[in-house]
Amino acid sequence: MKRHNKLMIAASLSAAAAHSLAAKAPLADMESFHQSLLTIDTHVDIPSNYATLLVDPAKKQLHQVDLVKMQQGGLDAAFFIVFVAQQPRNNWNYEQTKAKARHLFKAIHRMVDNNSDKIALARTAKDVRDIHKAGKKVALIGIENGYAIGKDLSLLEDYFKLGARYMTLTHYGHNDLGDSSNPSRQLQDQANEHGGLSNLGKAAISEMNRLGMMVDVSHTAKSTMMQAVALSRAPVIASHSGVKSVNPHARNLDDEQLRAIRRNGGVAQIVAVDEFLLNQPDEMWTTIGKIRREVGMEGYKDIPFLPAELYLQYHQRIEQEVRSKWPAVNIQDYVDHIDHAVKIAGIEHIGIASDFGGGGGVKGWNAADESQNVTTELLRRGYSKRDIAKLWGENTLRVMEEAEKVAAQTQHLLLTR
Repeated sequence: MKRHNKLMIAASLSAAAAHSLAAKAPLADMESFHQSLLTIDTHVDIPSNYATLLVDPAKKQLHQVDLVKMQQGGLDAAFFIVFVAQQPRNNWNYEQTKAKARHLFKAIHRMVDNNSDKIALARTAKDVRDIHKAGKKVALIGIENGYAIGKDLSLLEDYFKLGARYMTLTHYGHNDLGDSSNPSRQLQDQANEHGGLSNLGKAAISEMNRLGMMVDVSHTAKSTMMQAVALSRAPVIASHSGVKSVNPHARNLDDEQLRAIRRNGGVAQIVAVDEFLLNQPDEMWTTIGKIRREVGMEGYKDIPFLPAELYLQYHQRIEQEVRSKWPAVNIQDYVDHIDHAVKIAGIEHIGIASDFGGGGGVKGWNAADESQNVTTELLRRGYSKRDIAKLWGENTLRVMEEAEKVAAQTQHLLLTR
């Protein structure tokens, strides 16, 4: 597939002038502008042994996001993710999944408690701004996969009290809430189980609106996503998705979906996952799969959490056996997706996500300490400083504020009945 032609963005500077600005601006000026932004990455995965002696986020390590890299790269805030993989739907797995979710919540709280001089947990958009003004990094919490609640809607309030401020309705494989963009062969999923949202999924969205928890439509089937956008009384997010017009991957959003997010007032956060950004040959993925098996990996989410010697072995082999034949997806490919999404949905409705720790990372933005490179590339393409601020965090905070307002209105109505 040919790389998508770069789109011209209407901005205060012409593309040529912006390229000159990015090329000639002193490094100190570029750093100063980036540091002036409130930057939010809406999707960062964590391992099960997070915030322990083995994985201490206060120290610089092999993992893509830690407090040192956040400081070095000018990344101010991140949604740390409570991820649960889709499993067969039975009572035993529901209980195991609930326990795993609580374990990851505890890990995020432990990270914050152990480093309270450097980072604090935000529960509201105002918290994000206040913590940032105080000079600390900001931790937020998202849940990836509605399977975390099984069939128990009451868990939404429990998780909200623990700090969850969004939940991705599905992951790889259908669940009790709705259909996924990627039905699971392993779980013997049909192409279409619920026709979009189930009745439970519709009730979950209503409860999320009541609580002030943002509805996340990444990973969902188009039918699920469009129904969620129509049903939710608060704007939705797509916390980590690509653009189907640039690369026709099943996980990506098409133009109709981007327009629906715009009408809803929501935000689609474009994600830096290579396979979503460019159509890469099957031979390459076969080679990568072979390397992963031979170094003992069980899935793509294990990459950042391998023992150090296997991590280095894995990346050495990737360079020798993969990158020598197929160049890495780069930050220009990433911003191509942002360009198209902005063209279709508008600058108010697009954001930024890495999926670091969950398969994310491209050449130029492969860890939190390279976050300034995204700002540099956006400037090069002609985005104004005001628009870059929207992409990096202001749009996400606006949706968070709207979710809080809907919750306050709903709870007021319930009290006055």
